Order: sequence, then C-alpha cells, then structure tokens
Amino acid sequence: MKKTISALIALVAFAFCMNACTNAQAKQNRSDDDIKEEVARRVKEIYDTVIPWYNSHEGDIRSVNDFDERFLSKDMQMMRAQVGTILRELHEKGEDDIPPGYDYDHWVMGQDWENLSIRTDSIRVLSPDTAEAYMCITNCGYPQKFMLMMTRDEKEWFIDDFRQYDEQAKGFAISDKRSIQDYINENSPSASEESLFHVTTLSGKSSAA
Repeated sequence: MKKTISALIALVAFAFCMNACTNAQAKQNRSDDDIKEEVARRVKEIYDTVIPWYNSHEGDIRSVNDFDERFLSKDMQMMRAQVGTILRELHEKGEDDIPPGYDYDHWVMGQDWENLSIRTDSIRVLSPDTAEAYMCITNCGYPQKFMLMMTRDEKEWFIDDFRQYDEQAKGFAISDKRSIQDYINENSPSASEESLFHVTTLSGKSSAA
C-alpha cells in the first residue's frame, strides 16, 4: 500500500514537472509576432476599459485606484503603495507633498481630459516577458505620444511604466517609475538600496513610434 501511494506521488510530481517544463518551453518558443499580438490584445483590452470610463465621467472626481489595481504590474502597485505611506506620514506631520508623476493622471496623460481617443502605433518586443508599446492619445484635441513598458507574469501582461517623450533626449526618457523610485529613495531612509525598480534600461533615442 505504501509503495502504491509513493508511486502515485512520484507520478503526480513527474506530471507536474513535465507540465511546468512544457509551459516554460512554449513560453520561450513564442515568436516576436506572437508576443506582439499578445501585447496589442492586452493594451486594447486595457484602454477599451479606461477610455470609455473617462469619456463618460468628464468633470467628475478622478479615481485611478481601480485601474491601477487591475492593470499595473505588482512592482508598480507596491511602489505606489510605498508613496502612499510616505504621503500619509507627511500629512500626519502637517506637511503635504506632490511626488513626481502624481501631478497628472497617467491614464489620460494630463490633468484634465475631454473627448479622449487612443491608438497603438507600434510594439517592440524586448524579451518573451517584456515589450514596449508606443501609443498616441488625443486629449482635448491634442495628440500626445507616450510609451508603455509592458511586463508579463505567468498569466497576463501588465503596465510596468508610463514614459513620456523628451524632446531634448529625443526619446521616451521621462519615466514615471524612475521618478517614483527616486522619490521613495529620497523620502524613506529605511528604503533598501535593492529597490523595486527593475525597469528595462531606456532604449536611448528610440523613436519607433
């Protein structure tokens, strides 16, 4: 009986390992075109939810928490939670602050919005789990280019950074994530040098959009 149970456990463990290996291999074998399709589908899914909500709530008090929880990477959510803790501690001391990247709404790339529309111009694959989505959002009649850093966990793609175009650098060098991490480092003495900032190095003068 004991031998039978041991054999069953070994069989289940073997099947689990084989399944994990097969999934890992399939993940690695995805072509760039496959990955581009995945990212394009996910970006469309995200903004098909975000843009209609904003267009039907013009002038209302903005709340991005729901979209952040649903569509941002765990890394970004943890960093924004750290900033929230810092802001609460400052408020308790009678101080208020507006961190970099918090003076605008990253979902509409501005402080106000009206007649929003958005399109994906191109997608650049960096690895099976990271990609850049070059976007253009039109807000109040003005088009603005920006770039999304996309990362994939075991199941789905999430936004890991919003990057604005820098005319001087001629690239998407204004990183929300980098600004937030710098703010955490400057305002949280206990923050570890091993930060949560695992963003892919900026691709210099990339202007694929």
